Parts: sequence; structure tokens; C-alpha cells
Amino acid sequence: MKIKLALVMLFTLLVGNACVAKHVLIVVGPDSHGPGSHEPIAGARLLAHGIENLQDPSGHTAEVVDKWPSKLQQDKAGTIVFLGDTFPPNRFEEAARNLADLHKMMNRGCGIVCIHYATGLKKEDVSATGEHPLLGWMGGYFANPGSVHHVSYARVFDKAKITPSKTGHPILRGWQEFVIRDEPYGNNYFGPHGNKPAPNVTILATSLQPPESPKREAVAWCVQRADKGRGFGIVMPHYYKNWAHDDLRTLVLNGIVWTAGIPIPKEGVESAAPDLKSFGPKSVEAKWNLISDFVTLCLKSYDWDDKAVWLPRMELLARELMGRLNPEYAGAVYEHVFLVRGYLVAAVSNGGIAPSPVFSPPRIQARLSVASVEPPSGPPSKLR
Repeated sequence: MKIKLALVMLFTLLVGNACVAKHVLIVVGPDSHGPGSHEPIAGARLLAHGIENLQDPSGHTAEVVDKWPSKLQQDKAGTIVFLGDTFPPNRFEEAARNLADLHKMMNRGCGIVCIHYATGLKKEDVSATGEHPLLGWMGGYFANPGSVHHVSYARVFDKAKITPSKTGHPILRGWQEFVIRDEPYGNNYFGPHGNKPAPNVTILATSLQPPESPKREAVAWCVQRADKGRGFGIVMPHYYKNWAHDDLRTLVLNGIVWTAGIPIPKEGVESAAPDLKSFGPKSVEAKWNLISDFVTLCLKSYDWDDKAVWLPRMELLARELMGRLNPEYAGAVYEHVFLVRGYLVAAVSNGGIAPSPVFSPPRIQARLSVASVEPPSGPPSKLR
């Protein structure tokens, strides 16, 4: 009898400690970025490959979809991962239905992950005070420029130092501080109480930015929700090639695995260095950087004494710029130009940007007029 009882207890212990295989659903929303930037479909395939080839723990599955998932796909998911231009459920058709579906998934304890721009919510997505269910589901979000309640910022840093927190959280396993050229969003939104994270939110990684006025910004975080579910947000990578960075890739895979309820090994989630081309990006390298160049022009040409004149002038310049672009990318740049404009208006009015040296608009115009312009099949090759 004692032997039989001991065997039952041993079996129960083994089963209790076993990792039940989980399914990761990766949803890719609309994307308007050029080759080598974002590349959400290729990034999603890379992540799915990483999940399905985990060695410890193993046996998990993943699928990638580029439309709103079916009920069967929703029910199967242990966690749902989003990539795309701002929060995909709000960008797909029938946003109210999509959010209702997510509400049901979150209530049963499903995890949620948003990567880079998928952490973003537009002004029209939130209330005037910033309310949106994503704040509770994931703990924070990128408040798109133009928002009323709060304004986050997007800027590429050549040497962004990503520093892990000292919390001892499982997501911090297996990676260390690293430096990377990327666009880790700053001033992300964590709630109405002085923008302080809720008690159940853990800041996982920070970056001291911008260089001219350093402030420790949260760039990755997670939440343990009351419904037993978990959320993870990270505001990188902007450049597709950065998926080759081992520490960044481990951080993201750790976050996905944790939200699915899969135990993270002491060494973190290990994955082999990926062959980036094999996942079908438009380009591994970002082919051009026109958007950030335009941001630089905007900042350097800002007329600090006459905002009313400068803003329309920048709009006219942006419209002229559109005519020089490959039509495939013109929409993306157009959107970002006015996103930048919205950010500058808000930031300047709030005193958030220190004045830069004033370059007169005619000088900027001259720089554009002498820029080397490709034939209609390609964007300008130089804008520096």
C-alpha cells in the first residue's frame, strides 16, 4: 500500500512539473515601411521558427497569420504576439469585434505580446485620458505623436545601450546589457498616475536617452495580470537585421515564452543564429533612411521664433518630397512626415525639445534641390 501511494505521489509530482506544450499565435498587421525596416512578416516567421525549434523546453508550436485570426485559432493560442504599424487589432477591419475577441482571450488567461510599433496606439484609438484595454493587458504602450493625453517619441540612436533591470525576473535570463543601432521608443505610457507603472508591471530593460538630455527610459516591460494572464511589450527592433543580435533575440523569445506560461531555463531561451534571408524579407539591410533624414531636417530648420510660418512651410516641403519618391514607399514616408510634424508641435509646445541651431528654410530647400535623385523606380540616393 505504501509503495502504491509513493508511486502515485511520484507520478503526480512528475506530471505537475511537466511543461504542457503551448501554441503561439503570431498576428501581423498592416505595414508601410520600406525594405529592411520593421519587416513584420519576416520577423514573425523568424520568431515562429525560434519557438518551434526550442530545445529546452521543447514541443511547442507557432503559426503566423496576416489577418484577424479565426475563433479556432484564438482558442488554440496560449499567447498572442503582434507585429505591425501600431496595435493591429485597431488597424484591421471591425476593431470593436477584434477587441472583444481579445477581451475573451485575456479573460481565460491568454498571454499577449507587442513588438516595436505594434505597441503603438493612435489618438483615435484611445480616450482623451488615454484609456485602452491594452494598458491593462500589457502594462503600457507607445502613445503615438498627436495623442492628447501623452506623447511618446520615436528616434533612431546609433548606440542605444539596453540595460537589464535588477529585478531577477525570468525574462532577464540568458542575456546581458548590449549596445545596438535601433529605434527604442521613449516616454512610453504606463498610466495616469504620473506615468508610473502599475504595481503588477515590471520594467525589464531601460535605455539612457536621448544623448543630449539623458533620461532612463523603459524599453521593455511585462505585467502579471489578475486574470492569471501575462503581457510583454518591447519597443524594438526597428531594423530587421537586428534579429541577428543574440541578446535582443533572447530577450524577445524569453518574453514570448513567459507570456505563454512556458518555464524559462536558467540560461534563457537559446536559439541558433538565424539566416535572416531565409525568412523572406524585402531586404535584410535598410536600403535608405529618408524618414530619419527628414526628421533631422525638420529639427535643424525649426524656426523657434515663428512656429506659425514654419509648420506650413514644412508641410509644403514634405509634399514636394513626395513627388521624388518611389510610389511604393511614398505613403509610408508621407505618414511619418506628418507623424513627425505632430510630435514636434506637441513636444515644442510642452517644452520637450531643446532648440537646435537654426538653418534657414532656403538653405534646406537648396540641399534638397541638389540631392541626387534616382529615376522614378527608386527613391533619392542622397539626402545628407
